Amino acid sequence: MSEFPHPLLTLEAEFGPITHNFRIDFMPEGGAPEETRRLWVGTILPVRESLLEGPTDYKDDLTGEQRHNPRPVSVLVEDAVIALINDGKQEAANFWGSLFNPRAILTFRESEGLLTQAPDENHQH
Repeated sequence: MSEFPHPLLTLEAEFGPITHNFRIDFMPEGGAPEETRRLWVGTILPVRESLLEGPTDYKDDLTGEQRHNPRPVSVLVEDAVIALINDGKQEAANFWGSLFNPRAILTFRESEGLLTQAPDENHQH
């Protein structure tokens, strides 16, 4: 047995379990190139308990612009990159994974997709 905890268990301890899923149905707003943002469509992102309600006002790290998001859905970069890889969207995973710390947070608009309760098997104990 390794003396280091499994990375996903560390995520759960720090940010809580996955309680919701967010399926992206529309190309998200943001400073990334359009072709990269388009690759989000169809991806289902896990949303952790502590991130269910994200900041409504924030700075877009790619453009430096202040943004307002009345109904934010926040996702850890690490969880988002894993979801993109699992969807076969390696190019998008490389883009986001190379720009941000894995513990950074990506914020989407709830209107860009569908937020649902995660099935119980996604809850890690």
